[in-house]
Amino acid sequence: MATRLYIRQVAPIVPGIAKGSRSTTLPAGTANILNSPVGSLLLTKASEVNLGITYDSLGQIARQDVFLQKYATPRLAQQDLAAGTWTGAIRVRESGNLANAFLAVCAYVRSPVGGVRYIYNVSTALGNEWPTLGPRGREFTFSGAGMRIEQDEVIVVELWQTATQGDGNIYAMEAYPDGTGDDTNEGDASSEGAAWIDAPGDLVFVTSETEYTPGTTGREYGKFSARERWYHCAVCGKVLPESDTTVPVPPYPQAGLRVGNECFDGLGYEENRFLTPPPLEPPDVEVIS
Repeated sequence: MATRLYIRQVAPIVPGIAKGSRSTTLPAGTANILNSPVGSLLLTKASEVNLGITYDSLGQIARQDVFLQKYATPRLAQQDLAAGTWTGAIRVRESGNLANAFLAVCAYVRSPVGGVRYIYNVSTALGNEWPTLGPRGREFTFSGAGMRIEQDEVIVVELWQTATQGDGNIYAMEAYPDGTGDDTNEGDASSEGAAWIDAPGDLVFVTSETEYTPGTTGREYGKFSARERWYHCAVCGKVLPESDTTVPVPPYPQAGLRVGNECFDGLGYEENRFLTPPPLEPPDVEVIS
């Protein structure tokens, strides 16, 4: 058995997942860091948009490694993660066959206090070279380590693109997480194919309710529930802690909460990463049921 997780561009439903790579093997060449916001790995896709990551390669022949984005699951229950094969697929494209683009991956279990234990931490290129036509689906596999997962830990998967170009030209590159269509697969030419990754075994989450409603979330404190939205700060404009995403948020009554004029960034998140959870109902927030 395996647990299929859909790769989503929406902000994660677990706070405290900071941008930036935790890989110790990537980049193995010249780094090209896109600084994308953190995304999600969710059990149900229900995507409403087809979002992509577009960028240019570095114009060089020496190896280059592009950090595309990282994606986190909801919080997990205590369990044993099985060792075994992880399989995934995402739609991608390179603008020339000398771009020599391939996918690379780093995967790990992250604790609530920030420590990581690696499931897969290798710089090797995975799957087939990206197509010049498309974008089209590319499948990838890697062998992941087994380990004990403790309560409230999450799995994080980082997607990288690696290349040793055949010339020094700059190539236009595309990668498409999300997708409103059927699950993508190798060679899939659909313009809406959904990106996914299969984890070995049946993952057990803290709550069975792990769907994310795009555009309605703010910070979420205390015990995890995907339906317990908190707020989008009208002062600092943040949608999640440590995120500068510009995901649109609907009027506050639609989101279920109304925000006062005080910025709640002073609750200690940056200092303690929620080792001491903030209050569940901060001042100046009117709950609209």
